[in-house]
Amino acid sequence: MVSDLMPKITETTGGGKEVSLNVFVPENIDPSKVHVSIKDRDLIIRAEDRVEKPDGFTRFHYYKRSTLPENTDFNTLKCHYEHGKITITAPLTTEHKPFRMNVPIDYAKGQQQHSIGTK
Repeated sequence: MVSDLMPKITETTGGGKEVSLNVFVPENIDPSKVHVSIKDRDLIIRAEDRVEKPDGFTRFHYYKRSTLPENTDFNTLKCHYEHGKITITAPLTTEHKPFRMNVPIDYAKGQQQHSIGTK
């Protein structure tokens, strides 16, 4: 379900804001095999399982990834698993300052630089 990968921002009772996600996990996955990690701003949920049977084995991989807002307080992020759903919440900080800059372009030798809107 793609909609479960869209972070939702809500007001908290204390007047702040938090980001939350509800991610549904397939029933055939053992909850103890699910792992949640953060890389940069990406929240990664994955599981891998192998079930042995008399006539062979079944291997199962599960992977979901969502990018959280830049002002997420990752140090206080919480995960809760219940009835096949992982609920992830984290407060948003107000100290976030967006980073912006203009990046100059290097032109190949012999090409002229053109300004937009001029001839």
